[in-house]
Amino acid sequence: VYFPHIIFEIVHRHQLQSDPIISHFSLIESFYIYDTMASELYPYSGPVSFALFPTLTFLFTLVGAFFFSVFIIYEVTTENNKQKNLVRELTLAFASALFLGLGTLFLLLWTGVYV
Repeated sequence: VYFPHIIFEIVHRHQLQSDPIISHFSLIESFYIYDTMASELYPYSGPVSFALFPTLTFLFTLVGAFFFSVFIIYEVTTENNKQKNLVRELTLAFASALFLGLGTLFLLLWTGVYV
């Protein structure tokens, strides 16, 4: 089975060549090469199994919510700016954003939205 874009590419290459004898052999050779390549193809499977999507969704979302809650508690309980630590705030915010983002990614993949 040949896909339309592959056939278009082969015929287009065939039309670009000027010598009819060479172009005929080139067309046959192109069909043979594409037929050989198509027989060696196998379906793509992602690095993460589809069965793990729900588990990873809940895991990453819970970890992200944990870091988010620690960040909010830290911001609320710190009384003045002298007690705040920028590195700690950025670390908590980055961890929260990373895990919530991964949770959202696996949620989209789980529901069938391939991103």
